Amino acid sequence: TLTLAGTGLGGTSSNNITLTVTSISGTTTGPITGITSSGTAISGKYVAVSTGSSTVAGYSVNGTSWTAATLPGSAANWTSVAYGKISNVGYWVAVASGGTQAAYSIDGITWVAATLPASATWTSVTYGAGKFVAVASGGTDAAYSSNGTTWTATSALPASTTWAGVAFGNYLFVAVASNGTQAAYSTN
Repeated sequence: TLTLAGTGLGGTSSNNITLTVTSISGTTTGPITGITSSGTAISGKYVAVSTGSSTVAGYSVNGTSWTAATLPGSAANWTSVAYGKISNVGYWVAVASGGTQAAYSIDGITWVAATLPASATWTSVTYGAGKFVAVASGGTDAAYSSNGTTWTATSALPASTTWAGVAFGNYLFVAVASNGTQAAYSTN
């Protein structure tokens, strides 16, 4: 069981989300095959984006019943979505791999196109410390935005590798690679 504290994500303790693994394939190190969730997200919605060549997103108020939404622009390989509050307004931000496509929404339903600062294999986006941060695989590319609409490039990652994810916690942004033991962190 993992509880994501709402207070660490810009909400209150009433925004805690609890994830419980209900089944694993094979041994204890096998892939997760079942998971349940409970709680109310900060925005009161769960939002997901579709990988592959798509413009499909989805939202849910309970995590079990989903409604389709449409991402802007041409079909893209959407890879990650994050939520953050800026000036007391909640924003969902999504990034796509293999180009400069990004999108933002204030309700998780209606999306507006945004542009990342470089064409890259964008793999993950997170929110913390008043900004969104995205990382890309295959280089040192990262980008940040204080509003989800205008992005600034940075080559802050220490090595060109398969950066797969970025998260924020305990006042640190942490990026991890999918191969090997590479990780990096930043306070800003």
